[in-house]
Amino acid sequence: MTVLHHRTPRDLAHVVGTKIGSGRGLPNVDELEDLLDVCFLGSLKFEEGRHVRCLLVFASPGDPDPDPPEVIRIDRWVYVGFERDFTLTPSSLAKIALASDPSTSALVIHCSNGKPRIHGMFDQQGINQDMLLYERFGGYGSPGMFQIQILGPGHLKVMQDSMVLGELNDGILSPRTQDALRDGPVVEFFTGAIDAHVERLVAEAKRHAKELDADQVTIEAQEWIRTVRRMLVKAKAHGHGACFLFVKSAVGKDLKPRCRFEYSHLKAAIAARSLARIQQSVPDSELDRLLDADTDVVPAILYLDHSVASSDAEDADEAIKGAVDFIAMLSRVDGAVVLTDDLRVIGFGAEIVVEDLTGRVSVARAGRPQGKTSIDMNRYGTRHRSAMRYCAAHRDAMALVVSEDGPVRAIRSWKGKLWIWDNLQLWDVKDWSPPNMPLNLTAGRHRRSKRHRRR
Repeated sequence: MTVLHHRTPRDLAHVVGTKIGSGRGLPNVDELEDLLDVCFLGSLKFEEGRHVRCLLVFASPGDPDPDPPEVIRIDRWVYVGFERDFTLTPSSLAKIALASDPSTSALVIHCSNGKPRIHGMFDQQGINQDMLLYERFGGYGSPGMFQIQILGPGHLKVMQDSMVLGELNDGILSPRTQDALRDGPVVEFFTGAIDAHVERLVAEAKRHAKELDADQVTIEAQEWIRTVRRMLVKAKAHGHGACFLFVKSAVGKDLKPRCRFEYSHLKAAIAARSLARIQQSVPDSELDRLLDADTDVVPAILYLDHSVASSDAEDADEAIKGAVDFIAMLSRVDGAVVLTDDLRVIGFGAEIVVEDLTGRVSVARAGRPQGKTSIDMNRYGTRHRSAMRYCAAHRDAMALVVSEDGPVRAIRSWKGKLWIWDNLQLWDVKDWSPPNMPLNLTAGRHRRSKRHRRR
């Protein structure tokens, strides 16, 4: 397994240090080592009947918000500086963490004379946490130069906005993330289902005298993959481990779901949202034309059509959220959740009874595999080996496996080999853009879209 065992916070500091580099206000490697040592030891503390769980943001006390937007909305985070800063130690961290929770706020830290210190707090962090869980689209960038999440005893994750810089959990330092959900065989597995989805949208657009261009088709593909990311993020949040097994052919005797049924609500909700965006784009185009012409009067029917389509899109977003939550909960039952490539669930708690398979699995170092690195399958746990057996026997299947210790991996056969993609990147800043924007992003609408994303 491509993880580094028995690692320390100092190893994490070197990984993070190489990624954030050096610059004004950033800590050097020695300061990072001390900072992460304190966070690690603090995570082992037990205060007022609970372990330390909090979010720390590294920011300058002299300029904690160096790049504010021109217009600061009332729900954007605000920095609150302490009258006096104080030294960050495991004990002081355990006590001050009681005043904070990642869903509401963050502690703000910096280094002075080589030592970490706490100098204030940021409020309104619930928005950013909801964005990381794909519960919200559109919001503000994370505060500070980077963020440290203390997720449990000995479990640290360092992030820069949506990018994971490094993660240490139980002495295991996770490898670098791979964006295999952007390009390569993992994404291409869903190509047929996405093409069929787009064909239905093209037909619907023609009914409204609209045409989908290449950019709009790309948006639909991205949102399909975004839904897969959301499913994995939600399953990972449960901390149980999960296996999502995607199939394109009928389920045979070597796959035995504990509960068989067909659940197609997620597929229907995705289609409903896309159709609502097409319907919304028709009055939007006309509204943009009228605004460009400096028209003082807007026909009531245009406003009504826009409002109805916007409401339908919001309803579809809620349906997608609920369906993703529903499917993610199924993964808590031992066994695989079985889905088709068009995201229909056909069973869960599935036992894979393919005969034992021994040998080696090729390790992908990028979204599109290159090289000849392979490792022994037995270095993986039962959940991974079961998925490997099925994907080796069924070359039209793919598994996305969430480990209990954190990383998410993809497994599928490709070009005659069984491949595994380690530590998939689940977050993409592009995924935070609002999903219900109209498909025809005219120049005026594109400007509004950028403002909606905020900073």
